[in-house]
Amino acid sequence: INLVSNNQLQILNGCTLGDFRGQFTSIQPRGCSVIDYFTVSSKLRNHVNFMKVQDLTMYSDHRPLVMELRSPPIKVEPSKPLHEVYEKSSPRFIFNETTRTTFTDSLSSDSATDALNKLNANIETLTLTPPSHSLIKTVRDLNDSFTEHIRSLASAAFKQTKVKTQAKRQQKNNPWFNWHARNAKRELRKATSKATNITSQFPSSTLIREKFYKVKGNYKRLLKKCEKEYFEHLN
Repeated sequence: INLVSNNQLQILNGCTLGDFRGQFTSIQPRGCSVIDYFTVSSKLRNHVNFMKVQDLTMYSDHRPLVMELRSPPIKVEPSKPLHEVYEKSSPRFIFNETTRTTFTDSLSSDSATDALNKLNANIETLTLTPPSHSLIKTVRDLNDSFTEHIRSLASAAFKQTKVKTQAKRQQKNNPWFNWHARNAKRELRKATSKATNITSQFPSSTLIREKFYKVKGNYKRLLKKCEKEYFEHLN
C-alpha cells in the first residue's frame, strides 16, 4: 500500500471493467483473499480496456490476472534489413586485476576529466531549461555521450570477448555418420519434441527430463563410437 501511495498509483482490482466485484485472487484452505493486484499510473489508467481474474489452475493456489491495454498502432517497416532495425548489443569485456588498474587510471586521466566536466556543465544547463520535446532529445543525447565515453575507456583498457557463432555441423558429410547415427538422431528429435510438450504441461516433473537426457547421452556416445570404429577400420 505504501508503494502504491508513494508513487501515486491506482489499483485496478474491483473498479475496472471485467472485475467490478473484486474477485478473490488467493484461494487457500483457510479462506480466500485479494492479494494480487494490477496497479497503473493515472496516465495509463485511461488506456486500460479491461482487467480480469481468471479461473484457478492446477499450477498455483493464486488465480491468474489478465489486463488488456489500448495502444496506438505500431508502424512496422519490414523492408529494412535487420542490422538497421535492431541495435547492436553492448560489448562484453574481460575483467581482471591488471585491466582494472588500467581502467581506473583511464578514468582519472586529464582527457577523461575534461569530457566529464563538459557533460556535467551541459547537465547543469539542462536543469534550468523548461520541459519540452527538444529537452528530452537533448537528455537522450547526453546519456548516449556519457555511455559512449565510458565504453571508449573500457575498450581501451579491457579485452573484449569474441562473439561465438555456432556453425551448423554437416554430419551428413561425415563418412562415419552411418544409419545407426541417423536413426539415433531421429529418436533424439522425437524425445526433444515430446519433452517440450509434456514439460509445458507438467513443469515440475523430473521423469521426462531424465528420459530426455538419457536419450541425448546415448546419442552422443553413439556418435563417438561410430567415429572411433570408422577410423579404427581404416587403420
